[in-house]
Amino acid sequence: MSGLQNSDNPDLAGFDLRNFARIIRVRMDADGRGMRKIAPEVGVTYSDLSRASGGKQIGVGKVIALCDWIGVDIRTFYQAPDGVSRVGCFTFDQLHHSENKRNSENGELRP
Repeated sequence: MSGLQNSDNPDLAGFDLRNFARIIRVRMDADGRGMRKIAPEVGVTYSDLSRASGGKQIGVGKVIALCDWIGVDIRTFYQAPDGVSRVGCFTFDQLHHSENKRNSENGELRP
């Protein structure tokens, strides 16, 4: 039971719903209030919070809101496709610099 989408295909990216749900439940237990009180504070509906804490799929905006509330980066739950490394992310500036370098090596000058 992992993956927001296409969890049965290891060639596609997924989302660790089990761990996400577990951490939400731990955070709710620590909070001590009920879901109906917590949900509006987080910015989700009661049913969204209930689904998420039960390991069910919810919209990405609501996942982000819940990640902010539990204080965990959303990428913590990201599951890379098989054969794809999770490291080596690039910023736009790095990609832009790399493209300019490649173009200048080919004798081309493009911004």
